Amino acid sequence: MKRVAVFGNAGGGKSTLARRLAELTRLPLHVVGWPEGSPVISSSLSSYQVLWLCHRHLTPKYRALVSEVKSTKRVHHLRSAQEMSDLLGHVRLERETR
Repeated sequence: MKRVAVFGNAGGGKSTLARRLAELTRLPLHVVGWPEGSPVISSSLSSYQVLWLCHRHLTPKYRALVSEVKSTKRVHHLRSAQEMSDLLGHVRLERETR
């Protein structure tokens, strides 16, 4: 594993997963946040209207990208904390058996 990209919805555990993967793989962690002036930053945290719009427009693009690259890259679509934990365990085991 040379590079890892972590995508997901707000509050989905991306930062935690990315930090743990960086620790396990010893890969550098590059955090990419919302661009300056993003409506997500300037909107109220109590309003999910902007997040919903981002989700509605970005999800189809994300799915198309995943479909394109999964034939040449290892792709994991994690839907729960347990699946994240399982992946981290698998990565840990992979490193130990090298």
